[in-house]
Amino acid sequence: MQGENDGARRAAIERALAAGQWPWPEALRRNQAFIDGIVNLATQCVRRGVSEAALAATVADEYPARSALARLLLAAWRADPEPREVALCGGATRCTAAAVLIAELAGDGAMFGRLHSTAIEATEDQRIGEAAPDEEDALPWPAPEEATPLVAPPMAFSASRLNGYVKCPRRWFFEYLCDAVQDEGSAAATYGKVLHEALEAFHRVVREPADWSGNSMLERLHSELDLAFERNREEFASRLEYEVSRRKARSVAAHYARWLRAEADGQPMRVEAVESLQRWSMGGHEFVGFIDRIDRPLAGGPITIYDYKTGRVAEDPQEYLEQIRRGEEAQLALYYAVRRLRGDRVGRLALVSLRDPRDRVWVLALDLAGEDSAAEVQRQARSGVLRSTFTDADIEASLAALTARADMLTQRGVAHFPAGVDPPCAHCAYLRACRDRPDAAERVFVR
Repeated sequence: MQGENDGARRAAIERALAAGQWPWPEALRRNQAFIDGIVNLATQCVRRGVSEAALAATVADEYPARSALARLLLAAWRADPEPREVALCGGATRCTAAAVLIAELAGDGAMFGRLHSTAIEATEDQRIGEAAPDEEDALPWPAPEEATPLVAPPMAFSASRLNGYVKCPRRWFFEYLCDAVQDEGSAAATYGKVLHEALEAFHRVVREPADWSGNSMLERLHSELDLAFERNREEFASRLEYEVSRRKARSVAAHYARWLRAEADGQPMRVEAVESLQRWSMGGHEFVGFIDRIDRPLAGGPITIYDYKTGRVAEDPQEYLEQIRRGEEAQLALYYAVRRLRGDRVGRLALVSLRDPRDRVWVLALDLAGEDSAAEVQRQARSGVLRSTFTDADIEASLAALTARADMLTQRGVAHFPAGVDPPCAHCAYLRACRDRPDAAERVFVR
């Protein structure tokens, strides 16, 4: 009976290879060892319960060879007298057909390993015997559609959403307009989330740092960190990743507590808000964001807005200001604008890095200066604090650029979303779907 089934599958595969277009040369399609390998693979798929729907789904795979094999297996599956699905694990779960097929095609089994070797050998023989491969046998990409502007639906813009478009329009397209792939995040993202949670809980208790000693603040912050890491333990890929992240966070906490104590000694303040949700309208668009921390001096005066960063903080304040003016760094400008709308006087905007206390710059603080004031940079090497200035004109230029970007996305539209100049493609959830991605040899890893 098994021999009859194999014969039916073989006949179906041979008919399909003779009738259709395939990404293999003709000599390989007629090679008996190659066909034997496909028949064996078809038999394994039937035994493991691969369904017709799973094979049809795999036909859509972006890799031509893998898609072509799925088409052949689909022909063999339909030729089988008794195709069936097999229950695994005592019936508790069903075989995931697509996963089984992909595993086989990736060379997970010895049988397909032999098929793969045969295909390579036959291809090499064909190349030696022919001057050039048969171009008619190639499976070409479909012709690209004519580019037409795509207008994004109305949306509430956040700083990260606006920044993300600058870094890589293509990823922005996939993430916000397609919503086709779930981004599982990364260790760095989980680390940043945990530290944000711990600092929020810490400052809901430590409102006036001048009333706390450095040691008592550190003990409290370590306690909140331990609780936050425990709550998020399952989000780390391994115990090693969890422990490395937790120990790094505790070293950052020690640095943070020392810096906070020094700031309170210089000018006692009250932490007025943490993780403060802001919603507002500007230029015909809706905006939303969370301000990590807002301080107000106990003696009165303008507030300070803090934004926590899990990456490096800029070491050149003038270059960072240029990025703000161009609308490439949106957080501080948007937060300044919304607090001004709420009636606050904002005297300082500051970035605080949670990445590594050994970084040369750990805090970048920008103080509001008059329009005629020259920018003055102060670098405190021991503490890693870098101070400079900004003006209202800097913020106005930034808001104009950000509003223009929001207009472009939701009103005029974008005809093509190119890949960024230097995106971290290796960590992008949309890499396989991105036809604009650079070749592997051209990618530059900078993060």
